[in-house]
Amino acid sequence: MLALLQEVVPIMVASGQNLQANELMRLVSCCRVLRATLQNLELDLSARPSPAPRLLQFIALNAARFQLVSVDVDRCTQEAFDALLLVPGLRALTVRGPASSIRSLAGAERARSLQTLRLLKGVSVALADDLSPLAACRPLTHLCLYGPAPLTSLGPLACCARLESLDLRGCEALVDVEPLVSAGRAACHGLRSLSLRGCRSLRVVSPLRALLALESLDLSCTLVSDVSMLCECPKLKTLTLTGCASLSDVAPLVGCRALDTLYLTGCSKLSAVGCLAECHALRQLHLNKCRAVVDVGALGGCPTLRLLNLRCSGALVVPAGRPGLLVLFDVH
Repeated sequence: MLALLQEVVPIMVASGQNLQANELMRLVSCCRVLRATLQNLELDLSARPSPAPRLLQFIALNAARFQLVSVDVDRCTQEAFDALLLVPGLRALTVRGPASSIRSLAGAERARSLQTLRLLKGVSVALADDLSPLAACRPLTHLCLYGPAPLTSLGPLACCARLESLDLRGCEALVDVEPLVSAGRAACHGLRSLSLRGCRSLRVVSPLRALLALESLDLSCTLVSDVSMLCECPKLKTLTLTGCASLSDVAPLVGCRALDTLYLTGCSKLSAVGCLAECHALRQLHLNKCRAVVDVGALGGCPTLRLLNLRCSGALVVPAGRPGLLVLFDVH
């Protein structure tokens, strides 16, 4: 890698200054090289207090030389963001930190190879609901918009037909998920993982029944009270309902035939859970901090259950000892 860098001739960057080979060496030394071969270069610039803008510009303008495939950057400007989106062969871009300012996603329309885009919490984003450029990013399969914008509509994302993973944690203004599945064949019916954790205004999730490929769903800290429609997601394996204070009935989850792991941590209104013994694929059940849950004896009848977490719960009656079942509880 060093030999490759030493061969670089002076490059004219946006500032109008020549970037000499020895200066390039110093700039590259300020980032962490995750992996470097003649075919692939992965850079992590997120740990530095102030990544040099000239380094970002150089990387973006000369990425083909390095076969750049992944960048993780803090303090990213709109100009650097747009330039990185145009990097040939770039498959993953992560932007983080409150000093990063992204005003527009328009550059995503020209991204030819981007598969993963992550705008993490703390990024200053003035996007509002303007996600429409993402629909033109055909290769995009993984998208994370971790609470960076006051999103209220997911309509533009419905045309991201190749999306497999969508993380919208902390989008507190989001109230409607129907646009994700209402665009016919162009909708996000291929989603395998969906996180709506912390979408505190979200109450109705019935449209999610159309996500037949869904394997992992996180509805933690939402206003969801009705989960009956989830039994229509035949591949659902992991369901997280942590902190769903309105949830009181989990009986419909018996219909989730593939359900392997269920998190009900801190569901304060939940009291009756014996019905979950009929979930014949369930291996892990987390009832910690469920103060109203007192009797879980019936859960010993779940033949596949391997882990039952009762820490900080109100459980007084626990399953009788059974080989292969680990019960976690507090000893007083």
